[in-house]
Amino acid sequence: MIVLILVVVLGYFFIITSLSLEAHSYRPERYFNHKKLKLNPPTGFSVLICYRNEAGNLLKLLNALVDLNKDRLDVEFIFINDESTDHSESIINKFSSRLNMINLNRVKQSASGKKDCIEQGIAKSKFSHIVTIDADCTPHKNWLQSYKQFYDSYPEAHFVSGPVEIRSKNTLNEQLQRLEMKALQLTGIGAYGWKKPFLANGANMSFTKEVFYQVNGYAGNNHISSGDDIFLLEKCCEVDSARCYFIKDKDALVFTEPVQTLHNTINQRARWAQKGTHTSSILNKLVAVQVLFMSVLFILAPFLLWMQLISIELFLTIYFLKLIADYISNFIYDHHFKGHKEWKWLLPVYFTYPFLVLLITYKSLFKITWRGRSLNTHPQ
Repeated sequence: MIVLILVVVLGYFFIITSLSLEAHSYRPERYFNHKKLKLNPPTGFSVLICYRNEAGNLLKLLNALVDLNKDRLDVEFIFINDESTDHSESIINKFSSRLNMINLNRVKQSASGKKDCIEQGIAKSKFSHIVTIDADCTPHKNWLQSYKQFYDSYPEAHFVSGPVEIRSKNTLNEQLQRLEMKALQLTGIGAYGWKKPFLANGANMSFTKEVFYQVNGYAGNNHISSGDDIFLLEKCCEVDSARCYFIKDKDALVFTEPVQTLHNTINQRARWAQKGTHTSSILNKLVAVQVLFMSVLFILAPFLLWMQLISIELFLTIYFLKLIADYISNFIYDHHFKGHKEWKWLLPVYFTYPFLVLLITYKSLFKITWRGRSLNTHPQ
């Protein structure tokens, strides 16, 4: 038993700290050099926004899009209505004179509304480079400028993942989401450094129209309701993983609001977990398994000590190494993205997050309803 415990503890510590440190030193030019490709940077961006019943969020997004720094940028905004039943579309139409926009209605072609929307938006787009953002998010003022500068430096890029940050709030549920997102993204950046990228977020990502059609879009995973981001990343990696990047720039940040209830937090994360079971990334699954095993051990450790199955030294080692790994991850993220250093929440999240992991794992075993739709993960 002691050997198994050490494997779990040291495995978690190694994988989290190694990926975090790799993220800290991540610079695309250190790893990739495709200058011989002599590709041209983008002349403009087609920004895709898929929306479904987002009347409460769209006004904030639309005002942020109007205020974007578009200096020397050609941009079109393509809104795709995914069967909204509220007045979302009327809100968007009010901005038609302030934004260069196209407003479409999704034509149902698969089990995934988001994937249908993206495919149909790309079909109407006029630029070679696509950027996606969710309707419940707001971008940094220099968001598109950051992408433009990145593509100017790395015109060979055919997939670029951007950072997403949950706005700072003062409840435990919201801080659980915020600190988890920070740690998840940092390990994801490290994976790009290892040339084994497994993380992308449809709320903030970019890719070329050429590679999208080269990999035949979402063919092969349209039966899965979610995964418009990760599955596309994996397909692009199959073409050439060295042309898949993460844009580690605070100006590229997109901000989103936390899920308000614990029940919805669990449902959202369980949806992500179900999506993860269908990925081909061994590293992705390794990280998920390590987090799950460490969470189980974290919860069982006091009982193992009480039953005298482990020593006090091993008990303290379990908690100490996990705390150090979590601290390093959050510290590095805040250093690069100038995040709010809310260290007062580190210990409360540290002690409660393992329980959340187990609840998410349990919930992921069942069918999930999200935003009024039952999610599908099986072939039709």
